[in-house]
Amino acid sequence: MMQSTNSQRLSLHLLISLWIFCLAALPGTSLAQDAEIEKKASAAISVSLDEVKQKLDALQNDEAMEKKSKESLENLYRQTLSNLESAAEDEQATIDYIKAEKEAPSQASALRQKTIDKKKISPESTLQQYSDESLEKLESLLLKEKADQAAVDANLTKAKESLIYESQRPQAIRQQLIEANRAAIGIAKALQQPVVIADEPSAITEARRWVRESKAEKLGREIEKLDQELLSQPMRIELIKAEIEKAEHSVDFVKARVEQLEKIVNDRRQAKASQVQVEAEQSELQTEGQHPLLQQLAESNTELSKYINDITSELKRTGEEEDQVSKWAERINQDYKSARQKLEIAGMSKLLGKVLQEQSRALPDTRQYRKKAKQLEDKIADVSLQQIEYREELEKLRDLDLYTEQYLSNATPEQKLLLNDSIRKLASDRIDYLDQLISIQDAYIRAMSELDFSQTRLLEAADTFDEYLDEHLLWIRSAPPVSISSFSVIPGQIQNLLSPANWLEVLHSLWQESISSIAMLLTLIAVGFLLWKERAMRAALYETGKYIGKPTKDSIRYTLQGIGLTLLLALAWPLLMLSIGLQLNDTISPTIFTKAVAQALILVSEGLFILRFFAILCGRNGVAARHYKWPQQTLSFLRRDFNILIYAFLPLGFISIIVINSNYSNQGVGLGRLVFILMMFALTLFFYRVLNPTRGALQHFFIRQNKPTMVGIRYGWLILAVLLPVTAALLAMAGYLYTAGTLVKSFIETMWLLFALIALQQFVVRWLLVVRGRLALKAAREKREALRQAALAKQENLENTSESTQDFEEPKVDIDALSNDSLQLLNLTMMLLGAAGVWLIWSNILPAFNIFNRFTLYQHKVDIAGEITYKAVTLGDVGQVILIFFILGLLIRRLPAFLEILLRQSTSVSTGSLYAIKSLTNYALIAAGVVLIFSRLGGAWSDFQWIFAALGVGIGFGLQEIVANFISGLIILFERPIRVGDMVTVGEVSGTVTRIQIRATTIRDWDRKELLVPNKEFITSRLLNWSLSDTITRLLLPVGVAYGSDVPLAMKLMLEAANENDKIIDEPAPVITFDSFGDNALTLTARVYIDNLDHRMTAISELHSAINEKFNKAGIVIAFPQRDVHLDTSQPLEIRINKDEISDA
Repeated sequence: MMQSTNSQRLSLHLLISLWIFCLAALPGTSLAQDAEIEKKASAAISVSLDEVKQKLDALQNDEAMEKKSKESLENLYRQTLSNLESAAEDEQATIDYIKAEKEAPSQASALRQKTIDKKKISPESTLQQYSDESLEKLESLLLKEKADQAAVDANLTKAKESLIYESQRPQAIRQQLIEANRAAIGIAKALQQPVVIADEPSAITEARRWVRESKAEKLGREIEKLDQELLSQPMRIELIKAEIEKAEHSVDFVKARVEQLEKIVNDRRQAKASQVQVEAEQSELQTEGQHPLLQQLAESNTELSKYINDITSELKRTGEEEDQVSKWAERINQDYKSARQKLEIAGMSKLLGKVLQEQSRALPDTRQYRKKAKQLEDKIADVSLQQIEYREELEKLRDLDLYTEQYLSNATPEQKLLLNDSIRKLASDRIDYLDQLISIQDAYIRAMSELDFSQTRLLEAADTFDEYLDEHLLWIRSAPPVSISSFSVIPGQIQNLLSPANWLEVLHSLWQESISSIAMLLTLIAVGFLLWKERAMRAALYETGKYIGKPTKDSIRYTLQGIGLTLLLALAWPLLMLSIGLQLNDTISPTIFTKAVAQALILVSEGLFILRFFAILCGRNGVAARHYKWPQQTLSFLRRDFNILIYAFLPLGFISIIVINSNYSNQGVGLGRLVFILMMFALTLFFYRVLNPTRGALQHFFIRQNKPTMVGIRYGWLILAVLLPVTAALLAMAGYLYTAGTLVKSFIETMWLLFALIALQQFVVRWLLVVRGRLALKAAREKREALRQAALAKQENLENTSESTQDFEEPKVDIDALSNDSLQLLNLTMMLLGAAGVWLIWSNILPAFNIFNRFTLYQHKVDIAGEITYKAVTLGDVGQVILIFFILGLLIRRLPAFLEILLRQSTSVSTGSLYAIKSLTNYALIAAGVVLIFSRLGGAWSDFQWIFAALGVGIGFGLQEIVANFISGLIILFERPIRVGDMVTVGEVSGTVTRIQIRATTIRDWDRKELLVPNKEFITSRLLNWSLSDTITRLLLPVGVAYGSDVPLAMKLMLEAANENDKIIDEPAPVITFDSFGDNALTLTARVYIDNLDHRMTAISELHSAINEKFNKAGIVIAFPQRDVHLDTSQPLEIRINKDEISDA
């Protein structure tokens, strides 16, 4: 041993010398220079620890020194003190390592010898001395042993952690030695430089020299400590291994003692409980034929003794269950630690992938244990409550005289005298029973608490391991890539798949399970009944569409009946497959092939049921055709495409599940992978035929959605749906079969979710159509009744009225009649449900993307409580930023519209308010997105404040107008001096506000021209808002009538025209005035009011037309300009005749 130690030390010294030689080869130094430097660096320090402390004390008492110099000097002294203290600690550690190097081998030998000696002592022999002890003493001893067991377990865990730490320590020591040697060379060079600075106090110069010297001392001691730590490590590791061996033996020894003690205690408890029950039953037999009070108490004691016996058995079972759960939790923890170590050492190998897959399958069902934990919590509460009641009863029984007197209170004096002794005897027995029961309940509550703690540990261990597996399994190859040799096993696997022996075993197991199974019998009866009634159900399904589209008879219950019948028609064969699969799965000791067939039947039955449901739904006379009114060509294509999945995808899936689950060792080789690839081909074909925008089953839907954005979206969905199965097939070919299977499983579940959302959405649309049809029918009937009442008022012929009733036509309602808001709200709701479902389906895959956090792109500074640290920005952060961009874009597009639909339900919210809410929501989303993105990328205020400073300078110069408009836009949105839809006049521009943006507002004038007005104009200039607080506007209509007209009649007719117009409001009332005598007419003016500026031009036109019509009927002439021509006849008039003009005429 000593020779080995000397050789190890020599090797380490050679290694250290090599490091120093390498450092000497660095540019700018030489070996001789560094040797001289190290020699000077290792010189004795000129100050001691006590001297520095004295200097500090003296400095604190010095009141004459300048404050700044005093602070600098104190800081230097404290640095020196810290360096010297660290050097002293390292010196002591070096001594300890030297001591360990010398003493550890002998200590390890002594520990191993002690362990060997202790192994000669059996745990059972140490418990013989307690064989005659009471049950109470044994229970106390058991509690003490369990505490000791926890202590030795902790010691073993600590020793193993120390071994792991020491095993990984050499690499860290070597790195620290390199850094310490470099620092020592640097500080030695610094010591060669002069410390004196001009005009600096000598005390500070001396203190700075001490800092350098103490730093050199600290580094020297640190190097010595690291050298000795490295030299002594093999010996210390051997000592730790000896301690682990001792701890493992202690764990096994204490564990064996605990198990033996538990067995002894449980046997004693059970024996005592059985004895108590026998005694109580004997007492009950002795009271037969005696007084009822005596019999009642004896029966009560017997019931109590039975409960003691039951709870004792339950206590034993709980202890056994706790032991199993604890062992399982420990095994999972060990598997987790082992998997981490293997992955860190060997990387993501194929062999490790198979091991991790097996461990993943072996993990417990955490849902079951969480349910048990809730039940256990309730049980602890119930037993604790019972114990309180028993303690209260025991307190009453302590005073036997009082208890006997109360118990016999209704008996006669003779009966009391006769029964007193017997009652006291039974009551005394009951006291003993209660004492024993309360003691057992205490132990039972402790056992349940320990079980609860062990279950919590198991859940934590399983969740941690499961999360770790989710992070890594997807990236580990589970099979070799496809090669020529991969196909060599296919014939054997086909032979195994078609082997009569295997299928006969399956049939035999099914027969053995089904022959006595009531569930299987009921299933066969149900399937037979469904098949017998299939034709009748199809006829009934056809009849449910008889009244669809007729509001007088239509009802949503017809659709519900149709869906119910479709479910029943699709149920028969999937139900039979599921039942057979469950029967095979419950077989006692099934073969691997039988278990694989059972799993295949269970999984395929789910897909078969869903696909059959949608195939029947899309049938020629199905719900989609007769209720939802889908085009027959679309339904024909969908039936064809569903058949691809039913007759190609599901059988291939059935074969793939059997092959993979019946041959774990070669699950990624040969037939299983080949069938999986064929499955992906069938899935790809299905999605291509359904989603092809030009020839697919949904081409009519794409044509109806005639929007430019839909062109890219429809091809995007097609590419995504086709790319996923193709990617899964490529992954399977590359050997990532587990990854491909996991992705396809989630993809198929997403497909089922999509089908379910389509069915739900169409059902809701159908319900909306029914409601809309009823409302339309009600409105039509009300209109008909109004017409009938009007006809009666005019005394028309009742026969004609009855004929009009008979000619009443039912209103027709189709999907185009639904409001856009209703459909948008429905689609948004479906989208939210779909997003939540997709999140739940794919959530178990998301942890796998944590692997991208290993790839660091750059680091940024983070200030945490005044301490600057560096945080890495990884590839995973970039992925999160991309996801934030996607979600942010989706929210900006959809959330404001969703809020608008919700707020429109409130009549108190105006159009302007809706626009303001939508705009502010968009700004808030953008701001939140920017903050999130910058935070994920490591952005901080300190990093970007210079940008805002630059913006401040820019604002002061060229950007002030832009910023002014931006701030004005915010003021407009918050104060709302204008709103979308308001009639405004800004300067010489009048029109309707159509859009308010962050920089400018759009106004559409009466010529339908759009004008962009900077927002600052609305804040700094005069603004006329015609509809800010009151939309009522007055119209002035001047009318001129000829002189000599009947003015009162004209004013009356103008007032009638105003009152008859439905756009003119009654309050304020219209006013007609005679304003003036004009040159050519008498001027009358109508002053009327409207409540909507949109009606301004229409109201003026209608009033002018009505006034003109009334004036014409009344013979009132609307004046027009007239001129009188006067000729001067005081002189002869000159008349000229132009012959050319006459001839031309």
